[in-house]
Amino acid sequence: MYKNIVEFLSGLADIAILAFLVGWIFKFFFQQKTAKRKQLNKAKKDLESKSASVRISAVHVLLQLAKEDKILRSIVLNILCFHIRQTTSSNKYRKKYKEKPSEEIQEILSLTFVQEHDVFKDCFINLKGSYLNGADLNQARLKKANLVRARLQHATLSVAQLQGADLTLAELQEAFFNWAELQGAILMGSQFQCACLMGSKMQGSILLVTRLQGANLTQAQLQGANLCRAQLQGADLTATQLQGIRSQDCSLPFLEFESRIKCQIDTYGDLTEVIFSGGLQHEDLDILCRGLSAENDKLLRAKLINQVGEQASNKLPQNSSAVIDTYTKREAEKWIAEYNKGISIWRRIIS
Repeated sequence: MYKNIVEFLSGLADIAILAFLVGWIFKFFFQQKTAKRKQLNKAKKDLESKSASVRISAVHVLLQLAKEDKILRSIVLNILCFHIRQTTSSNKYRKKYKEKPSEEIQEILSLTFVQEHDVFKDCFINLKGSYLNGADLNQARLKKANLVRARLQHATLSVAQLQGADLTLAELQEAFFNWAELQGAILMGSQFQCACLMGSKMQGSILLVTRLQGANLTQAQLQGANLCRAQLQGADLTATQLQGIRSQDCSLPFLEFESRIKCQIDTYGDLTEVIFSGGLQHEDLDILCRGLSAENDKLLRAKLINQVGEQASNKLPQNSSAVIDTYTKREAEKWIAEYNKGISIWRRIIS
């Protein structure tokens, strides 16, 4: 009996020790979580400081918190995106930084979407309406980003990843998208006058009523894209891939990327509603050249002046080497696989 009592007391001691350890662990993690929340709230408040150095320090604190805690990543990104949108929305800011972002905004962009992009690879990016003229976003990761009505005139986004991004009504004049990945991007009503899109991947993208006057589309890949009423007067179409494009069916934007690509397999590019020349009035030139540098203003006017008063034409320019025939099922499957690989993480998170 004495032995049983000893064993019983020993068991109680073990349970007590275990309970103590479990309690201590819970207390430790609770304290850690509380400390991180305090850091988060302080950094968020510091972003409102009048001191640029304090704000930048807050950005680094937020990024460190996002690295350490996956749960905080979406919260941190939302805070940073809101700060960008709010800061760049004021008339004072836009007047002062008309051609180039402030050092603070550029540093946030570089840290968040280029240098530390892996931290936020599974988060939704909301930069709607942001004023980012002249921003350096080379190699930025902006998949599925909301860039509706964003101002990115003469910004550089070469080799950037923008698969499925929404750039509806964005102002992208003179921007550089060389070799960028824009598969499935929504570019309705966007302005690409004198933009450079050399070698960009734009399969299945939506370019309804998009202005591409004077744009460089050399070797751009637009297979299966929708160019309904797109305007390409004066654009460089050297080796541009237009296989299977649509220009009459406006229902395409509401289809998933895979459906957009598959439904155009073995279908010749339709140029019916695409405008390659003409259809301009003198007043249109002033509108189209708004926001351009003096050099590009002069160049674009020279390209378009002879088209003023001419009937709109869907005929490819005589010197064009654009390809408008069909693409195969194998090619379609390759593009779909590339697209799905690019946004697979994002899809898993939101589903």
